[in-house]
Order: sequence, then C-alpha cells, then structure tokens
Amino acid sequence: MKILIILNSVVYNRGSEALIRGLSKLLKKQYSDSYITLMSSEENFGKWIDIENIDCYEKKTLMKKHSISNYINYFFRKIPFMKKIGFRWKYANVIKVSKNQDYIYMIGADNYDISYHGQERLLELNRLIRKHTNAKMVLYDCSFAEKDVTKTLKEDFKNFDCITVRESISLENLNQDVLCIPDPAFVMDVEKVELPSIFSKGNVIGINASNLITNSQYGSNANDIILAYQKMINYILEETNYDVVLIPHVMNHADLSTLEMIYSPYQDEKRVDLLDNESYNAKQLKYIISNLELFVGARTHATIAAYSQCIPTLVLGYSVKSRGIAKDLFGTEKNYVLSVETVSSNIEILKESFIWLLQEKGSIKKQLEEKIPNYIEIIQQTIPQIEKKCE
Repeated sequence: MKILIILNSVVYNRGSEALIRGLSKLLKKQYSDSYITLMSSEENFGKWIDIENIDCYEKKTLMKKHSISNYINYFFRKIPFMKKIGFRWKYANVIKVSKNQDYIYMIGADNYDISYHGQERLLELNRLIRKHTNAKMVLYDCSFAEKDVTKTLKEDFKNFDCITVRESISLENLNQDVLCIPDPAFVMDVEKVELPSIFSKGNVIGINASNLITNSQYGSNANDIILAYQKMINYILEETNYDVVLIPHVMNHADLSTLEMIYSPYQDEKRVDLLDNESYNAKQLKYIISNLELFVGARTHATIAAYSQCIPTLVLGYSVKSRGIAKDLFGTEKNYVLSVETVSSNIEILKESFIWLLQEKGSIKKQLEEKIPNYIEIIQQTIPQIEKKCE
C-alpha cells in the first residue's frame, strides 16, 4: 500500500507535526506494510524533522526559492493563458510522485480559509493531481467557515473520493456528504522530557499565544491582546498560588514573537517562565502540557494537546475550528472559546474567563475524562471509514 500525504509545512509548525504523527500512526495500524511518503513545501525538510511511520520525504517543488526558474514560473502564473502551464511546471514533482500511489491524503486543515489567499493555488494543485493519478484522493481534516464554501470550492470537492472535517460546525457549513472525524493529533503519543524547573513545585498554568491573534485580519489589536494576557497573568500572581509558563507551539519565532512581548514585564518574576527552547518536538510539548493544571491557548493543536490529556482549557479562537472542537467536546463553545475580536474590544474578559475556568476546573476535567476515551475510539476508526467511503 503506497500512501502520499501532502501538506504545506511541518518543520516549524508543531500542530502540523502532531497531525501527521497522529495520521501516520493510524495508517500504519491499518496497513502495517504501507509505504508512506510525506510531501511538504519546505526545502530539505526531511533533514530537520524525523517522524516515526514516515518512510520517505518529498518536496512539492524542486525549484529553489530564489532560482531563476522559480522567478520565471512566478510570472508565468500571473499570465492568464500561461497559468496552467506554470502550475504544472512548478508542481512537476507532485505529479511524478502522485502517479504511483494507492491513496493521496491532501491535508485540508484551515488552508482553504479565504483570508489566507491560497485557495486558487490549492484548487489548481488538486486538479493537477486528479488529472494524473488513479489513486484514491482524500481531502483530510478540514475546517471550513461559511464564507469559504464557495461554488468554486464545491466544484473542487469533485476531485476527491472522500472528504473529512474535524468538527461539527464545518460539517454544518459544508452541508455535504462528508465524514466528521476528530483531529488525529488527539491520538499522538507523548514523549517524556526533563520538565523545565518551574514545574518543580507542580501547580503550573500554561499559556500559549500566536502571532495570528495579534493580526488585524482577525479583527484584533496587538496591544490590547498583549495587555489582556498580562492582566490575566497579574491576576494569577496576585490571587492564586499557581506559577505560569509561556509555551510556543509554532516555532521559528512565530509564537515567541508574541510571547516575548507578554513576558517582558515578568523577566525578574520567579513564578513566570518563558519556554524559549524551540527544539521540543510535538510529542515532547504534549508531555509538557500534560503536566499543567490549566491551559490557555491560541494555537489549535496546542489546545488539542491539552484537551487530549484532560487539562481544563480556555481557547482564544480566530477561526471556526476552535469553536467547533469546543462545541463537540462540551456541547457549547460558550465560556470555552473567546474570539480575538472580543478580547481586543474588552481586555478584561480574558481574565474573567480564566477565573471561570479556575472555578470550574473540576467539572471540566471530569467532562474531558468522560469524553476523550470516546473521541479516541472514534479516531481509531478513521482509516476504515475513509476506506469504505472510497469504495
């Protein structure tokens, strides 16, 4: 069984890494003799990340980023009647590798979000792959806001033998015959590492922030978001006995750029620490998060790491995925997810929501302990469900 998994990037994004680790684990369980190829946009990415169950690493395009051929190709794709030729030239390696596969998993995630400005490229790539392969094609683990589900997107769906979404709000927005299966990161294993010294006494609250939640495209104001986080941390220091650790989940300074601003006033505070070691992999971060009492996070897969370990969690959401996951776990997104617009317009609300989380932590943990085993059972049936759908 030859299987190709295609995604945008995985080297610095611990969420993408968690997704791939979970998916490849499920695939190897179903097809023990399978040969799994992972394809990414990053150059030499197989040298920088080692994922068990992945047998081969391939790059989407063999063109170097700053090569003459890449610049020529860029202009080709700007000329309407040359666009298709340009795409085929750029993604020649995708076409080549796709031809000999039995299954192709195209990771949807939230890459189809119109605000990412990447839909046209994705749709053309899907068309190219479908044209040149007889493999079963799966659009996998998607989230779709209502605004994203255009006539053009629905036409693209015809390229796939199976589509899966990871939460029920996306299922409602699609209003199509697709599978709703939780994110495979829920079943990713943990890898024990030496915990940072701030964990020596236990009683630690983890906090994650990303550069996306300070981005104006999501209706937020960076200064207000930073201040809201700091007001919450001040409350923790003044009114509780908890310590605080700030945890990045997308590396290459993506999350640290925001976390460092939050951390700035606390550099001499012994009860607050910044986890600035970007060498932790997704499994190691999941282990660190499993040792927390509570978690407040913006990155979806950081919050999945917490949910899956039954850690009471508050989410700062900027897309439909965080709302849908909370709704499926708790029956409602209220209290569990704050939109970045809400936090930006009321900087006290993050602190107030954290106080609610603190007060309700016992009941929330109990809900997760009851729900997560069922989630795991559902996820374990992912590949048989997809196989049946593709028949």
